[in-house]
Amino acid sequence: MPIDLKGKQLQALRDALVSAFPSYADLKMMTLFQLNEKLQNHVEPGPMNRVAMDLIDWAEAQGKLEALIAGARAKNPGNVALQRFAVEVSLTSDAPPQGRLEAIVLEGVPFQQVNQWRARMVERERTVCRVEMPEGKGVGTGFLLTKDAVLTNWHVADVLALKNLQPEQAGVRFDYAAGIDGITVPAGQFYPFKADWLIDSSPVRDLDFALVRVAGDPGMQTVGETGATRGWLDYKQHQFAIGEIQLILQHPLAAPLNLSAGAVTAVNSMHKRVTYTANTERGSSGSPVFTLGWDLVALHHYGEQTGNLGIPLNYIWQQLEQGNKL
Repeated sequence: MPIDLKGKQLQALRDALVSAFPSYADLKMMTLFQLNEKLQNHVEPGPMNRVAMDLIDWAEAQGKLEALIAGARAKNPGNVALQRFAVEVSLTSDAPPQGRLEAIVLEGVPFQQVNQWRARMVERERTVCRVEMPEGKGVGTGFLLTKDAVLTNWHVADVLALKNLQPEQAGVRFDYAAGIDGITVPAGQFYPFKADWLIDSSPVRDLDFALVRVAGDPGMQTVGETGATRGWLDYKQHQFAIGEIQLILQHPLAAPLNLSAGAVTAVNSMHKRVTYTANTERGSSGSPVFTLGWDLVALHHYGEQTGNLGIPLNYIWQQLEQGNKL
């Protein structure tokens, strides 16, 4: 049964379209890219409230109202007004909701098989550590890239010199995470830096990373009850898409391991940065950034008013491989 909107629902859709596409040119691109229709063939330019309403009337007459809604959401998935409309209309429309608004809106965000997703999360958790300078004092987050090499930010690693510490006075702590009760926190396992601790680095204004060597080969250590080794993370080429989900495992404010989630809002290839909405705090610097499917894609950098910034791993990986550091 086709979608049936009335009264306030039509007004809500009109207002959502104006919010998501505030100019005639914006709406024109959406209808062309998503509906394969030229807006000027159906609706004349004018005040956007009228333009949006005329487009709705045309779409309804042509039986393309569902396509219009799905196309608008696909073109601007982050628009709150469109999101709110989609939820409200599914609850209030006279037409049965089944099969009306379902769509693959974000091609880069595939469905996840639950048990596999949970297992991959546990594997990733084991590789993440709190960077401590000196031992017991958390200053950032890091993660294993080889059996004994931890990646973090340069501005985190540089604390060693700022505090005038010897390498063995600093290190990383794994398994520092609250128990199921949310209260009990095991001490975790501490691994000090080796004397020749710095493998490679890049300054803050460039890639802001430091690959540091720790004693004891933590990636080869047995963890948990299954006898599995801790392991380390690998990287596969990734193309960021606006709206895709990002997950960050981190030690905010030096706390036990936490998880935050957000979406990509901008990609700046010139400055080698990606912006996302996932929450972070002091101590989160150097955290691994993952896709929804737990693929490693970025190194968390720092936050600013427009959002939190990460450094896509492909730039760091390229430097490490060229220098034979991995």
